[in-house]
Amino acid sequence: MQSSGIKDVNAINQLFKERPNYFRWVGPDGFGNNANEGPLWIRPDALMKNCVEGYNQVAGHTENHQPKIVKNSEQTFVFCDSPEHSYLTVLDTSTNVIKFVDLME
Repeated sequence: MQSSGIKDVNAINQLFKERPNYFRWVGPDGFGNNANEGPLWIRPDALMKNCVEGYNQVAGHTENHQPKIVKNSEQTFVFCDSPEHSYLTVLDTSTNVIKFVDLME
């Protein structure tokens, strides 16, 4: 979203309120692995290259064997989709604790 001039979560919320169709866009490669993708279609690698800085990011859509957490010096990325869709992701925003619960166990 940064490449489109959006640098603040409030700007994203305002854009969604004023132009919801902006978020229905599928980008240039059709698979979501491009930094210019919309937030509902973007893949993890592209998201990490073009995120809104200073905010933790949570994404599904791309299946991993199990959910994973990727941290850099400024933020945390949580990728929470799995092939069986059997994980519950618990995000405690007051403590920044992230837990994955395997519903198949």
